Amino acid sequence: MLKNYLKTAFRFLTRNKLYSVINIVGLAVGLAAFLMIILFVRDEVSYDRWIPGSENIYRLHSAFLLPGRSPFLTVRSAGPMMAALPERFSEIDTSVRLQYLGMTVLTGDNAFSEILALTDPSFFDVFDLPLVEGSRETAFANFSSIVITESIAQKYFGDEPALGQTLTLCCLDAEPSDFTVSAVLKDLPENTHLSLSMLTPINEAQFADNNSMFASWTSVNNFTYFKFREGANINAILEEIPQLLNDRVDLPLELGIDQVSDIYKLDLMNLRDLHLEAAPAAGDMGDMTPMGSLASVIGFGAIATMILFIACINFINLATARSTLRAREVSMRKVLGANKTQIVTQFLGESTLVTFLALLLAVVMIEISLPWYNSFLGKSLALDLMGDPSMIVILLVTLTVVSLLSGLYPAFYLARILPARILKANQSGSDQSGGLFRSALVVMQFAISIALLVVTVIIYNQTVLAKTAELGFERDNKLVINALARVGDESSMKALRDEILRHPAVESAVFSSDVPTENNENNSIFQVRGLEGVETQILNIITVGFGFFEAYGVAPIAGRLFDDAFGTDKLVATENPEDPVQVSAIINEATVRRLGYSNPEDTLGITLSADLFESNNIEFTVVGVIPDI
Repeated sequence: MLKNYLKTAFRFLTRNKLYSVINIVGLAVGLAAFLMIILFVRDEVSYDRWIPGSENIYRLHSAFLLPGRSPFLTVRSAGPMMAALPERFSEIDTSVRLQYLGMTVLTGDNAFSEILALTDPSFFDVFDLPLVEGSRETAFANFSSIVITESIAQKYFGDEPALGQTLTLCCLDAEPSDFTVSAVLKDLPENTHLSLSMLTPINEAQFADNNSMFASWTSVNNFTYFKFREGANINAILEEIPQLLNDRVDLPLELGIDQVSDIYKLDLMNLRDLHLEAAPAAGDMGDMTPMGSLASVIGFGAIATMILFIACINFINLATARSTLRAREVSMRKVLGANKTQIVTQFLGESTLVTFLALLLAVVMIEISLPWYNSFLGKSLALDLMGDPSMIVILLVTLTVVSLLSGLYPAFYLARILPARILKANQSGSDQSGGLFRSALVVMQFAISIALLVVTVIIYNQTVLAKTAELGFERDNKLVINALARVGDESSMKALRDEILRHPAVESAVFSSDVPTENNENNSIFQVRGLEGVETQILNIITVGFGFFEAYGVAPIAGRLFDDAFGTDKLVATENPEDPVQVSAIINEATVRRLGYSNPEDTLGITLSADLFESNNIEFTVVGVIPDI
């Protein structure tokens, strides 16, 4: 019987070549689009799930709800939190911090830029990652130990064993330091939020003069992870964290707060949720790697389903439209003894055959399109049919579902044909109800297609807007060199800048602690003396060199820009650290509003004072106002 069904199905497809090509190719295109989106969705939801014990690993996120300002959100946290939470909550098994610094690796006459992760010796207790050389027990034996990945080992040592080799890094201290490779970490798969190439133990003594790195309770520079014991009640711990903040963190009461937890918030997020759900908590600072979006994954999943549905509608409409050629065939089968179940089975078998052929063609289309698709997404997706059993399951489920969706209605539609009526009257078997159903499917198909088209146009326009929107500064033809302060003292930095300026293609070179679009939030508490008396404000301060605003094409809307002709435009410490320092400042429109002024001109000349750089009280006099950029 099955052989007869297959023979009939192949005979029908080969006799109706145009119908077969349209049906198979149309379904293949829909299946290819569906499966390519599924590859993306599958990859997005798999992030960090491969890490052993990931269900019990959580990261600490911070938020500052400062009065009069937009919330400052980050997935980082303060250095002391790593020890403070385990002291308070026995449910925490172990914890670890990650702090990233740009480093230069020196090899002979060559220098390479790398990212070094400072971490705690408990790293492998939290992240059970595989090593190809060395052991977890000795990986962070001392402050000169360094763990590198396979890629880094290959880059610097080739095929030689990396264990015990030396790397020279510049500069955690004033001079380059030698590190001994204590372990080689297997390269991490792409579906992880972690970005690791080189790791070395944190030596807090090296940062004694910069307490914001690890000692400050309010400087949030670390990625802090906690591994909880099985069955830990995370919600109960979150309810107690505000009291921990109130007990351990000091903030001045003149900010208008009753307790620290009113403006300082902490949250815990599971490792498996970070890639898709951490974006709202990350603010402008972002994460180690580009973050995904749960809403996008759900949206693309819905789009994939709609595309598949459209492809199935095409099949149904074509199959029912061909009923004129199948009605007499079905009638004759019934006259010769075929029952309704056999008829349904026959046409479901044909549907499965068409779907199978379309699926094969779709796999070919995917393999051809994957290089372009990966380039567009910035991923390395693969349709690994041999090494990934779950992909076979996905294809089999897709084959079954599509065969049923596209074949059930045509099968039952043809199976209910009455042989006597068809053969006696020489009719086609079509009826009004079938026509109405096909019309409804076509309307639905066009509605979905139009909706997808509108969404595509909206997303495209939003993407163009994001790339071309006026941000208030000139962003083209800019090269940023990060962490320049590590080259040495101020004279070394100036020497490098002067050398860069000698290049004929360089128009200007300026120093700054931040660049536009960065939001590192170097906040300080200021006493503001203005027309309304003295008030306290938390303001974000950025230090810039002369020519900074001119280089970015930013013009003042009130007052002037910095000019080295004015002696107070440069911050110079006094001989006596107790003496206040007078210096000029430029503020933006947002600060004007926060200070209670409506006219930028009215803020010129007001004084903002703060204890900065752990020495002088610095008095800033506002000399200019720039637009918000």
